[in-house]
Order: sequence, then C-alpha cells, then structure tokens
Amino acid sequence: MKMIFLSSDHYRKDVVTIDCYYPTRFWTEIPETQCQFSKAIIRLKENDDDALRYFYSRVEPLLGDDFTVVVIPPHEAYEENNPKPLSGVSRLALAVARVPKNRVDGTTCLRRVITVQKKAFGGNRSEVDEMNSIRVFNPNLVSGRDVLLIDDVRTSGCSINACRHLLMKADARDVRALALGQTTNWTNQ
Repeated sequence: MKMIFLSSDHYRKDVVTIDCYYPTRFWTEIPETQCQFSKAIIRLKENDDDALRYFYSRVEPLLGDDFTVVVIPPHEAYEENNPKPLSGVSRLALAVARVPKNRVDGTTCLRRVITVQKKAFGGNRSEVDEMNSIRVFNPNLVSGRDVLLIDDVRTSGCSINACRHLLMKADARDVRALALGQTTNWTNQ
C-alpha cells in the first residue's frame, strides 16, 4: 500500500510536526539549545539555503510515495502579473515533490486571492476567513490523489484546517498535514 508517511504512527495525528517552535518573544528565556530549531524556521522563512537543506533532511525520511505536495499559501494575495519569489517553505515543498517517487508538484494549487494580515502579527485566526481568502487552482493535480499539505508553523491550525477543507472539496482522496514546527509557549518550570 502506498502511503504519504512511512510510519503508521503519523496517521494517528491530525498534523505531523517535526519539533516545537518557540516565538521570538521567548528566545531570551529559553536555553540556546532549545531555540535552535525555531531559529532554523526563521532562516527558512528568510530563504536560507542551509535551513532548506536542514528541513529537507528532516522531512524526506518520513515520506513514502505517490502523492501530491501542496503548500499553505503566504498571507499576500497572489498577483499573476507580479509573482513573488518562492517562500522557503514553498522551496522545501518543491524539493519534496521532485523526488522521483510518483510525487506531483501541487505547490501552485492553493493561492491566496485576498491578502490577510500575518497571524504572527495579530492576524485573524478564523478558518472561515482563511477559506474565503484562498482558492484551489489546478484541481486536477489533487483530484483523486492523496495530498501532503505542508506549512512552516502550526499555532491554532486554522490555515491547515481551511486548506484541508478546500482540497477535500476539490476531490482530494486524503489530505495529510505536515508542519515543521508546533508553536509552544515557554514556561520556565
């Protein structure tokens, strides 16, 4: 049987995450060894090639074959005449899709059609608002297929849930989510 994730343990989780992500406001309170992962996510967001290689090495061993790779779109609306450079997480998703294991590049399937405020800076965490600001393009890339939905950081899950819903409406067979980091609030015990 072909599976997105090689370990059946991952199918028990709503969202598979690699590690904890600590927001920058906690970095002065956290031991340096515990904020290295969070700093790597920030570097990936800044399109750092070393961070891209690091996350690829953490993600690829988890994955099987025969699925479409889709990424949560950035907060800015997509402009056909003025496309932005690929984000670090989009580059990671593209690298995962390029592995010759019957994977399909669906990184352009989800596009933001209405700009929303970044959630890290106080943006609304409403699934309804997310669904209203994102559309599925090229649904043939997900229709009847298993889909791996990749995001950089999961906090509330509203982006992942909204995108999962949109992909299922586009007739994806199954949608599994992978977030590099799960937001965790630091409490010094």
